[in-house]
Amino acid sequence: MHWHEDCAQVLLWISKEAVERRFVLLTGRDSGRPLSFDPTLPKHAGPSSPWTQAVLDLARNIDQHGTHWLQFPVAVASMEDYLLRTLLLLQPHTYSEFLVRSSEPARPRHLQRVIDYVQANVDQPLTVADLAQVACVSVRALEEGFRRHFNTTPIGYLRDVRLDGVRQALIASAGAKQVSVADIAYRFGFTHLGRFAAYYKKRFGVPPSATLHRVGANPRP
Repeated sequence: MHWHEDCAQVLLWISKEAVERRFVLLTGRDSGRPLSFDPTLPKHAGPSSPWTQAVLDLARNIDQHGTHWLQFPVAVASMEDYLLRTLLLLQPHTYSEFLVRSSEPARPRHLQRVIDYVQANVDQPLTVADLAQVACVSVRALEEGFRRHFNTTPIGYLRDVRLDGVRQALIASAGAKQVSVADIAYRFGFTHLGRFAAYYKKRFGVPPSATLHRVGANPRP
């Protein structure tokens, strides 16, 4: 919202029901009293600053590229999951104490269910809460399990599998007309194209466009 030339505000509306539902999935327990947040949300400092930066990035992305990415369910679910989960974890509220306590980590058999499910549904709109339900544990227990047994997080694992999916899609699209790296990234849940490109290059050593062009220029026999 632009009130006047030197006063602009970014407003994000999240329903009360969505936040409470995500809290239950995150902790495995119902809230007994209303969930109330600290009203102060620092933009440039403090634990919640990465969250506010993500909201600002989202607003800029919409300003610059429109809402084209909203047609990709995986991208929408990924953004919603990040905003809700991170808000509950970083911004002080009446139940913050339950989120800082360590949880009993999920056991390997629970983690294997998640791994198998992600591999079979990588192009679906999965969230950490969905994966916790697959494992039949709370989100916190799932995160503790992945840290202990795989030295990563459920989101980190899901991101790597999705990056593999993007690479396969780029290879399969080599030579096709009007192929968009951005659309493939959105299809696999990446909403911030700059970070997506950085993740891709770190995992595969080249930018995503190089995979598409290199494979297209040197087709496999």
